[in-house]
Amino acid sequence: MTEKTAQPDASQGRARWLVASVAFACFLCMLNTHTINIALPVIAQHFQVDTGMVARVTLAYLMTMTCLLLVFGKLDDQLGLKRLFISGYGLFTAGSLLSGIAPSLGILILGRAVQGIGASMLLTTGTAIIARHVPPNRRGWGFGIQGAFSAAGAMLGAPLGGLITQYAGWHWVFLANVPVCILAAVLAKWAIPVEKPSAPARQVMATFDWPGAGLSFAGIFLLLSGLNMGRKLGWASPAILTCFATGVLLLLLFMVRERKCAAPLLNLALFRDRAFTCANLAGMAAFMVMTGSNFLMPFYLARYKHQSAAATGFVVMLFSAVFLLASPIAGRLSDRIHPARLCAAGMACAIAACIILQLTLQMPGLMPALVFLGLFGFSFAMFASPNNNQVMGLAPPAMAGTAASVFRTAGTFGSASGLALFEALFSMAPPRAAVAADPAAMLASGFRAAYGFGALLCLAALVLSLAAGRLANWQTIQAHRKEIKP
Repeated sequence: MTEKTAQPDASQGRARWLVASVAFACFLCMLNTHTINIALPVIAQHFQVDTGMVARVTLAYLMTMTCLLLVFGKLDDQLGLKRLFISGYGLFTAGSLLSGIAPSLGILILGRAVQGIGASMLLTTGTAIIARHVPPNRRGWGFGIQGAFSAAGAMLGAPLGGLITQYAGWHWVFLANVPVCILAAVLAKWAIPVEKPSAPARQVMATFDWPGAGLSFAGIFLLLSGLNMGRKLGWASPAILTCFATGVLLLLLFMVRERKCAAPLLNLALFRDRAFTCANLAGMAAFMVMTGSNFLMPFYLARYKHQSAAATGFVVMLFSAVFLLASPIAGRLSDRIHPARLCAAGMACAIAACIILQLTLQMPGLMPALVFLGLFGFSFAMFASPNNNQVMGLAPPAMAGTAASVFRTAGTFGSASGLALFEALFSMAPPRAAVAADPAAMLASGFRAAYGFGALLCLAALVLSLAAGRLANWQTIQAHRKEIKP
């Protein structure tokens, strides 16, 4: 794709609808990640299966979505963003319909996998669409709106899933997507500018790096499988160690192939830009903390503060609510202020939030949790959209799809590993003697260990964000974006 075709070409009015279309896709993907969790017990009862089997309904969606990000990032750059984005809606619709009418658990899992393919296309392509077609002075605003819609999907997913499951049945958790996706695809077809593919589709598919795609898919799948099953099987079990070792080996082979391949799936030239690498690593560290905290906080409220499930659900919504309100503001600020400074400020607030929780978690009442969740939500709103803006601003225009897939994959790895590490630190921190002597002290010790680790990760994200800012002159990047031939 030439430099000319890569330049933003959406008018201000059209840009609003374009961003709305992309943001709604993120909302839909996040909503479906959370609505299904409430319906899982009913689905297990309907098909007469145990929790281990029904968990595959969620894993099929998440694993398929994650493992294909790099593949669709490359196809975005070759076939055109609009084509892939609307095709993503088509697959998401088909997967939703198949899941809603599924006569067996196996068909439901297949439908969720198809949904995951569609979600992977939507998430990767959506980020690249904003980077390529929204004017540079409004790009942060676009990512802020996208982040706000994602937070809204996460916040509304559980209560909406509960209402639909209770009053309409679990089938409608999926079937309700069908008319919504059709309308959203119509909006996307109108709002997103048409791009000329770099080559005919048949030629693209014939020269596509299929071996690289297979190696990356298998490597990412094994690593995520190890992270997902580690708590159940034991982190030192042969199965988990084999998953990790084989996954790392396959990804190393993937990197070797990409260096030698004439048309690589992932152009490693992207990582020669140290600012781009630092910004992605900062995002990975931050997502580790956010997901780990979102996993542990309900346990703090339920086990340590003895709150009911309903009360716990409403309290943890504070994080998403603050994120939802602050994200558009942070995104807009990143159009005027160097994004690295906003990322660093956000992580400084997150460090303060973790330390405050460590010092106050044994205080009576819910105030420690409320203060932490409010400050934590603000911190990550200040980080997420500016970090997204920084990463995509550092990427060459013709490689927006690939850069978006790298950004999304880094975030997913951060989320999966953060959950695993927070759980492990929480479980292993207290000595065994403390369990029998004082269970409350054991819990407090576990929470302090996990959030102390979280503060260190936030510090790493802060340093990496500042390093990315110092390595790249943001004004120069915005005015003269470099081109790396894919």
